[in-house]
Amino acid sequence: MSVSRFVHLLRTESTTVAIKKAFKYLLVNNPVLSWGLFARVWNSVKLYDSRIFFSCETLRILPKSTHLPHPVGIVIAASTELGENVEIRQNVTIGQRKGKSEGGTPTIMDNVTIYAGAVLLGEITIGENAVIGANSVVLDDVEPNSTVVGAPATDTNTQNS
Repeated sequence: MSVSRFVHLLRTESTTVAIKKAFKYLLVNNPVLSWGLFARVWNSVKLYDSRIFFSCETLRILPKSTHLPHPVGIVIAASTELGENVEIRQNVTIGQRKGKSEGGTPTIMDNVTIYAGAVLLGEITIGENAVIGANSVVLDDVEPNSTVVGAPATDTNTQNS
């Protein structure tokens, strides 16, 4: 199936139907289709029938409670750990500071909101109920129940004291 045919399916049918048809085609023409490829494609289209793509290299399905209200330009590294009820806005990058084999990836706890354009890099922990402001660059741990903004990101509670 060509890319143009797949795009045509997305325009004319629901996302779920388009993915099913694409996989049926792949399975008939390439029966060696692996679970890894399936998981990558499944994560490439968040099934809200929004017909908008994002990039997620993970080989596991994202938690069902993950909310992507504007899933454009989102990049999530393979080893990133996501908690429940995480909201990630458009153009967010979550990954490593260094090359592919070096450095860890963020651990994002429950009920975290990450606004547009934020970058979270390295082996850091984002605490429960934290809010990451738009276009923030987060390189250090974020305490639970805090809001961080800026580049580099700083806690709004400690800025005012």
